[in-house]
Amino acid sequence: MLNNKSSYFIRLLFVFALQLIFVVPVSGKDATVAPASISDKKSSTQELSPEPKSAKEFVERGYLKYTNGDNEGALKDYRRAISMDKSYVNVYILRGKLYRELEMYGKAIIDFGQYIVRVPNDPNGYFLRADVLLKAGRYEEALEILFKVSGIAPRNHRVYYYRGIAHDMMGNTAKAIEDYTRTLILMPDLDTILFKRAEAYLKTGFTRRAIDDYSRLVTLAPRSKAAYMGRANAYASLDRYRMAIYDYNNVLKIDSDFIDAYLQRGIAHMELQMYADSLIDFDEVLIRDESNYEAARLKKKTQQYLGQ
Repeated sequence: MLNNKSSYFIRLLFVFALQLIFVVPVSGKDATVAPASISDKKSSTQELSPEPKSAKEFVERGYLKYTNGDNEGALKDYRRAISMDKSYVNVYILRGKLYRELEMYGKAIIDFGQYIVRVPNDPNGYFLRADVLLKAGRYEEALEILFKVSGIAPRNHRVYYYRGIAHDMMGNTAKAIEDYTRTLILMPDLDTILFKRAEAYLKTGFTRRAIDDYSRLVTLAPRSKAAYMGRANAYASLDRYRMAIYDYNNVLKIDSDFIDAYLQRGIAHMELQMYADSLIDFDEVLIRDESNYEAARLKKKTQQYLGQ
């Protein structure tokens, strides 16, 4: 028989053993982690992504949202930044660029204008505003902005680049060529402007000058369909059909489904009375676009020449 004291100690050992069996470990490699409470989750999220407390932090979070494709969230954070600190100028550039991307040109123009007011000696604000004004078709206003920035950055090629585009869009081709030329003096290898000047030369009948520009462009961008196509059409306008065919061939080496190259090459073959080759070209067009009226019409005419 166990005395009372012995019985008491046995009961204590039994209780302690039960505790060892059922208590869940809270640390160590094999520990089972109990689910966090709702309040715990909330505090954890706040630690990882705290609510911004300054305009700069709102701008940074807004830009992160933009890079993740959340344009609406980005605009919301940019608005919060401006409401906190209207002097934080970078937000106007970022929001303006986003508005431009969304084709909300009116709002982009306003934001770039706000930047210019706050940083009047930075030419970038003027160029951004001019670019959007051109996209919005407000060419006269773009020219006014470019006139202002020319006093700040007279050697910046973008003054003449944008001004040339404005003149071109307004039909002032001679002035456009003048500005494109000034751009190329400052940036000789700017392929975009070489192409635009070549096109402007064609409009004004300076075909050989256009060919020279297309040739420079081919050297700079040997995979440019537009350069070869432009030069081919220029050669064709001078009745230099073999040279034109050579460039149409180059276009088709780059893009074997370029319909207009087949069509124009077929016309060049017709001018050289190479009717069998013309027929092949027009068939290539109709394989890719069976409703192409011009190819069908010229194919019928070519068949008549061949007595078919």
